[in-house]
Amino acid sequence: MKLKKKGLTPLSVLDKPKEEFEEDKVLYTGRIQNFNGTLTREEFLRIAPAPWTVDFQLTAVCNQHCVFCSYEERNKHLQKNKLEVIRRTHEELIQMGTRGIIYTGGGEPLSWRDGGVDLPTLIEEQNYGELCKPSLVTNGIMLRGMLKPEILKKLHFIAISVYAHTPELFRNVVLTNGFKVQTENIKRLIKMKEEMGLVYPEVSAKLLINRVNYKYLPEIYDFYKNLNTKYIFMRCVNNFEEGQDVELSKDQKNELEQLVRRKMNINEEYVDDFLRSLLPPKDIQPASNCWTVMMGHNLLISTLGEVFIEVPYGANKEFCIGNINNQTMNEIWGSEQHLNVINKLNSQMKRGGCDLRMCRHHKYNKVMDSFLEGSINAPRLDKFDLKHGYYL
Repeated sequence: MKLKKKGLTPLSVLDKPKEEFEEDKVLYTGRIQNFNGTLTREEFLRIAPAPWTVDFQLTAVCNQHCVFCSYEERNKHLQKNKLEVIRRTHEELIQMGTRGIIYTGGGEPLSWRDGGVDLPTLIEEQNYGELCKPSLVTNGIMLRGMLKPEILKKLHFIAISVYAHTPELFRNVVLTNGFKVQTENIKRLIKMKEEMGLVYPEVSAKLLINRVNYKYLPEIYDFYKNLNTKYIFMRCVNNFEEGQDVELSKDQKNELEQLVRRKMNINEEYVDDFLRSLLPPKDIQPASNCWTVMMGHNLLISTLGEVFIEVPYGANKEFCIGNINNQTMNEIWGSEQHLNVINKLNSQMKRGGCDLRMCRHHKYNKVMDSFLEGSINAPRLDKFDLKHGYYL
C-alpha cells in the first residue's frame, strides 16, 4: 500500500510536506506490533492499558459564535465538567499511562472555570508525570492567561483556530470583534516563547475554511505565515451534526481549488497532494480494520463527562462507553460496553458506514495495515517529540 507524502496530516493539511506529521508515528504506541489477533478484555488491556491520547472537552461555553460551529446543538446545554471530577480523571489517566491530553472544544477551553480555578491554574497545578504532555486547542481570545513561564514549559503545542486576515472578515465568520485581541495574543505568545528560548510549545494556526472565508484563503494564509506561527494547518469544515449544512458546496470547492492553484503561495510540486487532502472525495477507501479503536489509541471526554473512543461520534449516545461523573476511568476502560462499541465502530467502518473525510484516524489505520503487510517500519524513537508522538 502506497503511503501519502509527508505533511498530509490525518484530518487537516499543511502548507508544505513536513516529517513532523507523517502518520507512521502511530507505531510509537507499540500496540499493533503486539496484537495477537484476538480482542478479549484481557488481551485488550494487555496491549492498551490506557488511552494513548485524550481529547478533554471542559466546557460547552464559548466566547464566539462561529457560523460553521460543529458543536452548535451539542453546546446548547452550556454544561461543564466539574473541577473535582477533572482532577480525579487526570490522576487516573496519568497513572494508567496516557501520553497526551489535549484541552479542546466543545466550547472554548479557556472559558472553563470551576471552584475558582481556570484552565491555566489547572495546568500549572497538575503534575503530568514524566510521560504525559498537555496541549491546547483554542480560539486564542483568552490566551493571555496562559502566558506564564511555568505553564508554557509544560505544553507541547498550542493550536489557535483562525479564520480571517481582517477584522471585518473575522466578524463575519465568528460574529464577534476579537480579531485584534486574537492577533495580539498570538504575537505575545510567540515573542514570549522566543524570549524564553523554548522549543515547545509549538504554536500553530489552525485555519478553518468555510463558506464565508474560502475566497480569501490565499490572503489569510499569507497573513498567518507573516505572523511566524510554526505551522499552518488548513481544513474545510464538515457537517459533524445531524442535519447540519455548513460544508462548502461543489461549486465553492471548485472555486477554492482554482484559488489554490492560481494564488496560493505553496510549492507547485505539492499542490496536487495538498488539494487531495484539503478536498478529499467522499468515497475514501477504508483500511482493513478500524485499528485505532481496536488498539485503544484515542478517547474523547465530552462536556457532559461522557466518554467516547471515536471523535466524530462524540454526540451519538450509541457509541458512549461510560461517564466520568459516576465511573472511574478504570471502570470504563476495557469494560464490556467499551468492547461492544469497538466492535460496532469497526463493523460500521468496514461496511462503508463512516464518512472518512471527518475521521482523523483513518490514515493511521492504513499505516497499521501497511505495517502488518511488512511495507513500513516504526519511526526512530529519537524523533518522538518532533513527530508529536504523544498525540494521535
